[in-house]
Amino acid sequence: MFGSVATPTGRPAQPTIRFIYQTELLAALTLSNDRRFHAILRPPNGAAYLDHLYIEVGSETTGFDRILYVHIPKQTAPVAMYLGEIRIAPARNRNAQGEKVAVQVIDNFADATTELKRLYPQFQGAFDNQARRPVTPSAATRAGPE
Repeated sequence: MFGSVATPTGRPAQPTIRFIYQTELLAALTLSNDRRFHAILRPPNGAAYLDHLYIEVGSETTGFDRILYVHIPKQTAPVAMYLGEIRIAPARNRNAQGEKVAVQVIDNFADATTELKRLYPQFQGAFDNQARRPVTPSAATRAGPE
């Protein structure tokens, strides 16, 4: 999973993005200056593969908002998924339902490959342009002599 987090007002100062499978925390990333993130997620104990997860953003002081549900079909090779740019700002009306922050996911990209190259120019893997996902050379299917 990769993407970026923007805090236009600078608050929260160190946002955290969490990846949750059912009730199990798979990963939590607290971001500081560089708001790009990536997380390598593995199936939880007892699961054959990671078939779904929830993504939450926020901080310990503002609380967390569950912003995305991701369903992941079974894959034969590792897959990179672009989550978009996640923007976190103080809520306009802090009294409305106890809101402390407002979260918006910007996903107006036409090609995740372009975003991956922009966010991680050092990425050296090959790209599967049909699925618009990066694949490692060892995971790529090689053409036979036919």
